[in-house]
Amino acid sequence: MGAISTILFILPFISAILLFLNSRGMIVLYGLLLIVTTIFFFAISFPLEKVFAKKFSFRALSYLMPIYYFALVIVSITLSWTFINLAAVGNLWIFLFAFSCCYIPYNYMLQGEQAKSGKIGILTNATNNYSVMGYLLFGILMNFTTFGVLWAYVAIILLGLFLLNGLAGRIQEEAKKKL
Repeated sequence: MGAISTILFILPFISAILLFLNSRGMIVLYGLLLIVTTIFFFAISFPLEKVFAKKFSFRALSYLMPIYYFALVIVSITLSWTFINLAAVGNLWIFLFAFSCCYIPYNYMLQGEQAKSGKIGILTNATNNYSVMGYLLFGILMNFTTFGVLWAYVAIILLGLFLLNGLAGRIQEEAKKKL
C-alpha cells in the first residue's frame, strides 16, 4: 500500500513537469485551479454538514452524506475530464495529470480528517477510494477505448452504487463504536 501512496504522491509532480516541458502549461494551471477550487469548496461545505446534522436524524444522514460526496466526485471527474483531459484525448501524461487533479482534493480531505481525529472515517475513505477508482475507470474508458461518454458515466455510477452498498450501515456501526 505504501508504494501506491508514493506513486500517487509523485505522479502529479512528474506529469505537471512533463506537461510544462511539452508547452502545456495552461493545462497545468487549469489543474491547479481545479484542485484549489475543490479544496476551497470543501472548506465552505464542511460547516454545512453541521447544519444538516441539526435538521436530519443520524440515520438519514448516513444515507444522504455518502450520496452527496459521491455526487461531488462525479462533478470532480467531469471537471477534470472537461478542463484537462479533453484537450488531448489519449495522451497518457495528460490523463495522469487529470487523474491527479481529481484525486488530490479528496486525499487532502482524507489526510485532514486523519490529522484532526487521528483516524480516517469510513465515509472519507470510501469517498477517497471512489475518486481514485472513479477517474481511473472513467479516464481509461474515455481515453483508451471506443466507449462513449454515456457508457463511461454509467460505469462510474455503477461503481459508485457498488461502493455505496452497505455504506450507511457501516457508518452507523462506526458511530456506535465511538459511543
